[in-house]
Amino acid sequence: MKNENVSELIKIDLSDIINTDLEGFLDLIAEFAGYPYLKEINYSIEGHEGDTLQIRVKGYVRKPKGIDRFFTPEEIEDANRAFKKGTTGPISL
Repeated sequence: MKNENVSELIKIDLSDIINTDLEGFLDLIAEFAGYPYLKEINYSIEGHEGDTLQIRVKGYVRKPKGIDRFFTPEEIEDANRAFKKGTTGPISL
């Protein structure tokens, strides 16, 4: 298996994280980054807009042998939108 490094800037409302423990927080920011199976998560707050935090999320995901890359959340959304129009098949994480 190969590792793919990930670095994503996410925006998350403070109320979404206020009652979570550390493990829950790490799971939440990994999901917001689009990589729910992110490993060795590091994060830094890069700014805020009112009660919305801008957090840089870093880590890696393991790619199974034979997989060249993972699709980004945007690519998945685009493909599923195209599927609903009948122009391609669905994909998921």
